Amino acid sequence: MLGRVVSTMIVLAHGAACTGEQPPAGDSGRDSTGGAPGNTLGDALYTLPHLPTGEPDTVRLANGEYVHRYDESAATVRRVSLSEFVARGELDGNPGEDAAVVLIDQPGGSGTFYYLAALVRRGEGWESVTAVLLGDRIRIESLSIDSEDREVSVTFLTRAEGVAMATEPTVRQTRHYRAVAGSLVQVDGGDISPDE
Repeated sequence: MLGRVVSTMIVLAHGAACTGEQPPAGDSGRDSTGGAPGNTLGDALYTLPHLPTGEPDTVRLANGEYVHRYDESAATVRRVSLSEFVARGELDGNPGEDAAVVLIDQPGGSGTFYYLAALVRRGEGWESVTAVLLGDRIRIESLSIDSEDREVSVTFLTRAEGVAMATEPTVRQTRHYRAVAGSLVQVDGGDISPDE
């Protein structure tokens, strides 16, 4: 692994992720180019896996969040937010620094779904790479990009098969992905180990 250029995980302060304030340089995974909506990771368009109808599920964040009310009279809303886990590096070989993020999708029920999403730089904006579901009510530990291999690595805690969702996640899993033809494709089976 010597000689590889590996981007470090960047942790976004919660307050900075949800407000319009610009965090200090080096402390944020947010893009700092400014300009039109979509030029920052917190205001970008993301593509989640397809809906049951077969249509792509796209959400545009605003200040790190997307909120959809299912019905005018309903109190239940869907909330998709940019997590504190953001990494930058090279994913597609084209000019410009790309990014990987973890999105948190709370559709209004008991589930809290975590997605790994990627954006590749296109001029002054971003092009979304279709995200992949990591799991429900898991705990993200780290996110990074290996620019030499053009791989995204994410480590999180999940549960063994058959374990109740109310149980704390204790099984550590690391997965590696590449951006291929507009989608994130897993390039290994995932390293699994119990949390010590």
